[in-house]
This record gives sequence, structure tokens and C-alpha cells, in this order.
Amino acid sequence: MDEALHTLTTEINRLGFTPKEQISLVQYFTHNVQKIVSFLPNFTTDGDRRVYLKSLSLLSTPKYMDTVKNSLEAEPPSTSAKPNRFSVDQKKNPILNGRPLDLIGPPITLYHRAFSEFLENFEDVNLEISPDIFNWITDFIFAAAEFYDTEDERLEKIRDILSKKWTIDLIEYQDKSGIGHSCDGVFMCKIKNKLTAYIAFIEGKNEVGSGGCDPSIQGAIYYRDHWSQHRAQEIRNSCCVPSLIITVAGPWFCVLGAVFLNRVVVQPLTDTIPFTVNLRNDVQVMRIARLFQALDIAFDHLTSFYQKVELSSLPSDRRVFPYIQQAGFGKNAFSFTYICEILDDHSRPIWKAMRDDNNKMIVVKFALKYNAKAHIICAKKNYAPELLYYSDEEEAKRLGGYKMIIMEYIDGISLARKFNRGEIKTKNNIYADVKESIKLLHDKNLVFADLRTPNILVDEIDGCQRAKLIDFDWCGVHNQDRYPLSMNPTISWPYGVKPYALLQKDHDLTWLNELKELLDNSAKSSPQSPITSASKSSQSINIPIHQKASSSHTSTLQSMLPNIPQKASSSSISSHISKPQSIFSNIPQKAPSSHTSTLQSMPPNIPQKASSSSFIPQGSATSASRWNPRVCSCGCITFRPGIFNRKECNSCGHTH
Repeated sequence: MDEALHTLTTEINRLGFTPKEQISLVQYFTHNVQKIVSFLPNFTTDGDRRVYLKSLSLLSTPKYMDTVKNSLEAEPPSTSAKPNRFSVDQKKNPILNGRPLDLIGPPITLYHRAFSEFLENFEDVNLEISPDIFNWITDFIFAAAEFYDTEDERLEKIRDILSKKWTIDLIEYQDKSGIGHSCDGVFMCKIKNKLTAYIAFIEGKNEVGSGGCDPSIQGAIYYRDHWSQHRAQEIRNSCCVPSLIITVAGPWFCVLGAVFLNRVVVQPLTDTIPFTVNLRNDVQVMRIARLFQALDIAFDHLTSFYQKVELSSLPSDRRVFPYIQQAGFGKNAFSFTYICEILDDHSRPIWKAMRDDNNKMIVVKFALKYNAKAHIICAKKNYAPELLYYSDEEEAKRLGGYKMIIMEYIDGISLARKFNRGEIKTKNNIYADVKESIKLLHDKNLVFADLRTPNILVDEIDGCQRAKLIDFDWCGVHNQDRYPLSMNPTISWPYGVKPYALLQKDHDLTWLNELKELLDNSAKSSPQSPITSASKSSQSINIPIHQKASSSHTSTLQSMLPNIPQKASSSSISSHISKPQSIFSNIPQKAPSSHTSTLQSMPPNIPQKASSSSFIPQGSATSASRWNPRVCSCGCITFRPGIFNRKECNSCGHTH
């Protein structure tokens, strides 16, 4: 065993894995050392060995392993889908379906084109309907609106009619006790190696409220459990296993989409559609016909995809990355390779990637709204990262309404993190840069709108700290565009800022005034600011939870992997993350959660916890002399009660 460990750790260090990859590999190696060593001789080149070990680090992602393991050990879906049981399971092994709302996953339309294509077809009133669908659509509407004594009777009738168009199977998988379970129908296709891919699942209830659980939840669990079986592993290694879920509750139908990332993500593609329609109303009947035509096209798309997928016995990174990996047109087109998520937040799709043509690092972000014009105005004067690409409306349609924004990657840290760490230098140009960038926008009648410290990136140039604006999601025209409908209520916004309020230049000026006050006060407290002193005495102050080294790693492995950050101070972990290791400098690290920025502020439609470093708006009880940050025992920053008029830590809720 010791010799095997030595062989593996030598290979890891020699091949230049990042600290995060090393941690993932250690977690997997703990119980699989001999198995991995036995395979190493099969890979003769360094490139092949690195691909092999990298694939194991993907496989060993704790959330992914937990999802598969817990699915194989789970109770039957009919039990685990009941509200009292599902609500408990969501706390430890969640399905990202928005229950509760903080468990919403990334947009599934980014992971397979079939989902957005289904949406386009269903909404297209000019969609051509296949004649055979018209032959049975009326029968289906009558059957859906009928009453049945049992759930089985209703679902059998539904399957009989749908079988006129598609083949529907009832297949079982066995739980840990050897008992078989099956949903109400599976659309399948045969692919390479005699494997079976699951195109869609049907799950139904006799009536709304019957059966004791939501069919969409039970269908999601069937999706997870079917794809977690060992017989599906080779397909699951190779892609995100996209499937559709069709739910029935009396005469009500809904279509959802699902992908298997590190967690299972399930999202509705339609509303709940009533089949209790007036058959003389062609608009209502045609909508139902379009539903089945859109499903038919999606089934064909997914079948073609699975029949062409390149199967792998080891996990592929195609499993967790968005499907779109190129941008631009003609001579300006370029492809790129995803490296890692920038944020450890499954609701915000922001990625670090590398261009394939020049190996430069880039940030790839997907957003429903983004002001590219404002970004370009600031970038031309070096007050924002260079904007490399921005989706047109046609591409956004293919991505389910999301625009792809690509910009240069800057190895900087957000101003919020700089304040947190007490790293604001006396020599800085932060305020002047921000002030000038806001002036540029105001001169064009634009308002930045969300000028909080997480949206200001600090970069060091020639020993001087400079600032760049990031995250132009909210930016818009003065007195014309509006704030999003959903805003974080725990943040003290400037006077007049509220959901759907008009953007005003004065709001930016309020943020600017508070920025100047914070920076002036920081200069007065240097070099021994309370933040600096506290950060030296608290190991956990700057370490996000997802960056902490796992205490479960064996001491033997830790001692043999010198590049793995031990339960270390925040500064050592930050340095590991922010700088590529010299031994393998062309493999980029996961960005600090603070840069991310492109992107750290909350997206317009998702509330986010208040940043402890958010500016304090005018009118609140603050002055430079009262600026007195304190450190919470959890490692986050809180402020004197007089500023936010609260005594809880902004991050953890601890009282002080």
C-alpha cells in the first residue's frame, strides 16, 4: 500500500495538478489506491496519464459521488417523494428543482440544445403538426378529461393512446433490498454496446392531490435513480444524460427537463397545461397538438444524441460543462475549453475557460440581461475587462433566453475581499478609477446601478491598486430602465432604490460617496486595521467553505502530497488558488470566489445574502469616525450595530 501511495503521489506532483484537483484525487485514492495503480501502466504518455487521473478527480467530486451513492441506497420514489420525506432529503442530498428556492440549479438549456428547441417549437404558432398526431389528439383530450377509479387505470389509458405514436416501456430498477421499482412509462432508445438510454419518463397521479406526493418530484427521483444504476454508468460518464419528464395529474400535464451534473437538476419547460379544453376552440386544441409535436421533435433529437455519444468508461468533463464551446463568426470565431466554475453557486453559470487558439484565460458568463454597450465604454478606457463576445438575439434564443458573455480573465480580487482582508494599500487609485468609469457612463446617460464592493475588481499595476467594474447586468438608461423585480432585502440600498424602480444617476453618486468614505477610513486605520489584525488571528476568516481542505484526508496522503493545502491559513489557500503552480502553469486554477465577480453580485432575479462589505447608503447612521468593523467567530465580517441597525452577522446570523 505504501508503495502504491508513493507511486500515485509522485505522479500527481509530477503532472502538475491544481490544489483542488489534488484534493479530489486524494478523496478518491483513499479507497482505490491499488485499483488506480493497476491501470497506470496502460497509459504510456504523460498526456494520457494526466487525462486518466483528471477523469478520476471528476469522478470523485463529493457531490456527484454522494448523489449516486445515496440514489442507490434511497427509499422507493413513492416513499421518498412524499413531502415530509422529500423536505428532509433535500437538506442532505438535494435535487436542484427549486424546492426550496435556494436549491435552484443552472439553466438546463445551457447543457443540451433539445430543451431550448422544445421551448421554441412549443411556442411557435406556425409549427407544422404531423398528420398522425391529429388522428388521435381528440381521443387523448377525451381520455385525459375522463374520471377513473384508480391511477393505474388512468395511466394505462394514457399509455395506450401515446403508443400509437411512440414506444413506451415499463422497466424496473432494483433498490438496495432487491425490490423492483418502475415509473409509469419510459421512452427509451438502444445505443452502442447494447446500452439503453432514457429519453423521457412519465409519472402520473389519478387526480390532483391523490397519491400523497407531487408527480414532478416523484418523476425527478425516478430520473435520478434510473440514471444512477450501474448499468447506466458508461453513459452517465460521457454526458449530462438529458431527459424529459412528463407528469400527469388528472387532466393536467406538465413537461420538465432534467440533467445529471454533480447534482440532478430538474426544471419545468411548460406550465401545467389543462386538457379540459373546448374542442371547438382551435387555438386551445392546437396548443395541445403543438405540445406533442414539440415532444416528438425532442425525442428524435435526444435519440440522435445518445446514438452518437462517445461512450467512456471514465468520467468525461462533457458531463458538467455547457454544450456551447465556441463563439464568434468567420475569421473572428474561436473555440474554448471550460476549466472550472468560478463561483461555487449552482444558480449562477459563470466559468473560467481557456481559448483554444491562444491559450489565454477567459471568463464565460451566461445572463438573461447584460449591458454590453456600457461594458465596452468602460473597457475602452481600461475600467473593465475587455469584452470579447456577446450573444445576439438568435443565439440567446438557442440558449433558452440566456446571453453568453465572454471577457478576458483578470487575476484580481474584488474590493469586498480586499476590505475583508485589510489589504487596501495607501497607494491606490481605486476611487479615482471608479469615479471616472461612472462619469463615462453618466455622460452616455447610463446608470451602473449596482456599485457595491463585490462588483469592483482590484488589480495591481506597477505597485498601485487600480479598479475595474464588473457585472453590468443591471446597468441601463437613466430614468428609463428599471431595477430588477427581485432584490436582496437585507442590503441597505440608496434612497429610492427598490424593486422595479427607475434607475437614477444619483444612486451611483450615493455609492461613490460611500466608497470614498470607506477608502478614507481604511487609509486612516492602516497599517494595523482591525481587519488586518483579525485576519492574522483567525484561520478561517477568508476561506469559503468549499475551499477548506477536508479533514477526512488521511495523514499519510497529506504528508505525501506537499502541494495540497493543509488545513491552512486563509492566506496560504488564497495563494494556492490565485496563482498557477509553476510545475504546471498552463493548467489554470479555479479563480478566487471574490473575482468571480464577473460576477459576484447577485443576478437580477435571484436574491442573495448581503455582502458584509456592501456600501452603506446615504441616510444611514454612518460616518468615517464610526467605521469600526468587527470579526465574527464564523470568520466573516460584521459591523457596529449603529450602521446596519442590526446585531447579527451578515453571513451567519450570529448575534453580537
